[in-house]
Amino acid sequence: MTFAQWWPDHTGLEMLRRWAGGDLPPPPHAAAVGLLITGAPARGEVELRWRPPGSLANPAGIVHGGYSSLVTGDAAGLAAASLG
Repeated sequence: MTFAQWWPDHTGLEMLRRWAGGDLPPPPHAAAVGLLITGAPARGEVELRWRPPGSLANPAGIVHGGYSSLVTGDAAGLAAASLG
C-alpha cells in the first residue's frame, strides 16, 4: 500500500509512525535524497536522518547548498503532516 492509498483514512501521525516502523514504503523521492524517518514521537514532531548520495555533491565532494533547503522543507512538511 502506498501513502496515497493509506492517507485518506488515517492521521498524518499514524502515517509517519507506520513509515518509521517499516509498515509503509517511503515516498518515491526519499531514497533518491537519502531520507529516512526514524520516528514520530508526538504531533508536530518528526525524527529524520539523511545521508546525501554522492550525486548531490559538487566536484569537491561538498553537498550542494540546495540540499539543505530540501532537508529543511521535508522536515517542516512532515512535522506539519503529523498535525492532521
